[in-house]
Amino acid sequence: MSLVFVKKTTTRKLTSFWLCMSVHAHDFTFLYLANSGPVHDVVLEIFSNFHFLLLYFYIIEIWGMIFYLKY
Repeated sequence: MSLVFVKKTTTRKLTSFWLCMSVHAHDFTFLYLANSGPVHDVVLEIFSNFHFLLLYFYIIEIWGMIFYLKY
């Protein structure tokens, strides 16, 4: 049981780390595109929606971890 627990938490940490790195990569890409051309408004719209969606997934992840550790 503890081995499965360690494996699951490690996988979740790696997933969170990968998401975090992806977000930073997207940040730089979006900021670069937003400052270079006529697609400014569209890119900023995608940028704000992406962050809202990411925040939503992180909230789900945090609650999932709490319930997983609790039960």
